[in-house]
Amino acid sequence: SRRYRSDDARLAPALKRLRDDRNERMAKKIEEFLATDKTYFAVVGCMHLVGEKGIVRLLESRGSRIEQLDKARKR
Repeated sequence: SRRYRSDDARLAPALKRLRDDRNERMAKKIEEFLATDKTYFAVVGCMHLVGEKGIVRLLESRGSRIEQLDKARKR
């Protein structure tokens, strides 16, 4: 089996489909959830959260406010 670096240009089309295109679809779905009065919990892989085309940036660029939850608060 071969190993490729993530910055290998030959991987760009696959990474676009696996990461960027999926991020866009997931961000749109999360926006649909946010438009309702229901409570949702969305789980995605960490690769989809970070970067310029990550879900966090996509949602922020569309007006959502994102907060990181570090620990559960005791009541």
